[in-house]
Amino acid sequence: EMSLRDASQTKHGIDMKNQTQTLMNQMLKKNVMPDQLEEFNEFTNIKTVRSRLTNKKLISADFIDVSSGWFRAQYITVDAGMDGIPNFVIYTIRNVDEEKRREENLIRISMTDEMTRLFNRRSYDEDLFELRKGQLADNFVLFSIDINGLKKANDTNGHAAGDELIKAAANCLTIATGNQGKVYRTGGDEFMIISYMENPELLRDAIKAKTRDWKGNYTKELNLAVGYASLSENPDASIDDLEHLADTRMYEDKSE
Repeated sequence: EMSLRDASQTKHGIDMKNQTQTLMNQMLKKNVMPDQLEEFNEFTNIKTVRSRLTNKKLISADFIDVSSGWFRAQYITVDAGMDGIPNFVIYTIRNVDEEKRREENLIRISMTDEMTRLFNRRSYDEDLFELRKGQLADNFVLFSIDINGLKKANDTNGHAAGDELIKAAANCLTIATGNQGKVYRTGGDEFMIISYMENPELLRDAIKAKTRDWKGNYTKELNLAVGYASLSENPDASIDDLEHLADTRMYEDKSE
């Protein structure tokens, strides 16, 4: 092991039988986030670097330094034999904290509804895609919500009134749901909640109570149609079956 920036070009021997970390990584891992330490140790294990780099130009992984944020570690093949096994490798680290923050911000924007700051349709579809891969929890519940009278509010008092109702609905749903689920705006006046609870009727009642207390500047009242479907009541239903049932019950509530 030798630092390319070290003017003295001091070479440090590596005991491949007993040593798993270079001196550089022994220093780095002191500041790696505890929940990433195992992954960091695996990635920087010098006993496996050659095999992992075989027939590859580089391998990289991102980790968090507790004091300076995200950094990217890379092993780069400089010289390799005819068999693709590297003979000479350069190891670099680079601070990518600002890049990561921009990336996280872009992801957050792409998954968030601009008007309400709720999760958007894309986020909802991706979450359903992931849920379809596994077994649903027994207390899984899907809510379908729609604003009653939005078109009338728009026609009577303009789009400002409609926007007020949409934002009010988002606020009421968020407060009523709390940490019991994830709230999405999936369309103009359409919302969904993915939740896990034993008694979904309590959340339905809480949503209705919040809307009753609301008073707007353009519209006097907010009324939401709410329907839900739980796996416990429909144990053989797929997630798509539950979505359809929640929609059906929402329209029943709307007609009432």
